[in-house]
Amino acid sequence: HTTTDLARESSKGGSFFIHTCMECKYPQHLQTYLDSGSFDEKWSRTLRNFFLDKVIASYAKGLKVIETGSRSGVFTYAAHYHGAKEALGIEFRSNFSKKSSKALENIPSCNVIHGDSRTFDHSDFDMVLCLGLLYNVKDKDKEIILEQVSKCKFVLAEFWTKNNDKLYPVSETVVHPNNTTQYLTNNVKSVEMLSSYFHHVEDITPQNHIAAPLQNRYYICRQEEASLFL
Repeated sequence: HTTTDLARESSKGGSFFIHTCMECKYPQHLQTYLDSGSFDEKWSRTLRNFFLDKVIASYAKGLKVIETGSRSGVFTYAAHYHGAKEALGIEFRSNFSKKSSKALENIPSCNVIHGDSRTFDHSDFDMVLCLGLLYNVKDKDKEIILEQVSKCKFVLAEFWTKNNDKLYPVSETVVHPNNTTQYLTNNVKSVEMLSSYFHHVEDITPQNHIAAPLQNRYYICRQEEASLFL
């Protein structure tokens, strides 16, 4: 599958999609990893994880993958599981980086370390997973992080957006149900921001997500022609 195929399949009710979010759980290999580290990840047990796991499976094999802002490192582990040559997570919060590192300590070429996505050099990696990070930081930090991740050829980026084409001069601030501050953009601004750092930006958000007024949107960003990666 290419990511375009995955988005198209999901819009038709693809077999890996569960449409009732409350019934969704992680794919078993990810749940087993989370259980091993005693992580509380109930907040994100949604259909996004099935989609992201499928996208990572399509690209990670043989690549050096870094997950920037990795939290529990669940997608760092997904990259390893799907054949990454090396998988590394960077997490600023030491409580998460310590748990993740402990859970991954016996897995070769797969780890999470404590670090700052704004200053960590990403240039030695082929693929960046930038998931659940950009909507937790202000615009100035989004730009610093994108400057870092754009050193790689290939990035899977996630924004939290409002589903309209109104351009906000800055990100709109909202309080998420989990009581954290979130910084929304919208699809137009997200694409413009990414396009200032990458030559190719493709919105691969599943069509059955787009109807929601607030949504997670997913972008494949490349510095090279798509044919190098498919």
